[in-house]
Order: sequence, then structure tokens, then C-alpha cells
Amino acid sequence: MFAVASPIQGSETFEGVSVVRVSDKAGDLEEFLSMIYGYKLLDILCYGSFESVLRIADKYMANELREEYLKQLERLLPTTLEQYDTA
Repeated sequence: MFAVASPIQGSETFEGVSVVRVSDKAGDLEEFLSMIYGYKLLDILCYGSFESVLRIADKYMANELREEYLKQLERLLPTTLEQYDTA
């Protein structure tokens, strides 16, 4: 999806850029793109926010972004007392 550098002959375009139709929820893509452009901080009070990013990252094989996001999550929500004490 992100690898198409220029419009394909005969494909739908908008202002000279190829249109990519997706079936994802608009809110999920919004959260995902917010992480890509500007690395939005996690909202730990909103499960749907990080759940959306992880789902879309998995779907589109954005492995580096997914791993960085999980690292942020682990820093914000430590799973051991030792991690909590050093956070």
C-alpha cells in the first residue's frame, strides 16, 4: 500500500496521487497515521487508541512501528515491580 511511488496508469488519482481504497475504520487509520507522522504519545486511558494502532500495524506489516509502540506501552505500563521502580 505504501510502496506505490507514482500513479499506476489508468488508476484512480486525487491531485495526481494514487487513491488507495481500504476497508479499515477511519479512526483506526487516524491513530496509526498519527503515530507515523509525529509519533503521537500513547493515551493509556484509551485502550482503543493503542489497540487500533497495533491492529493496523500488524495488517500492513509496519513491524518497526509496532515494536516501537510496544516499547512505549511497556514503559508506560510496566509489568514488574523492578520496571515500575525504574520508570
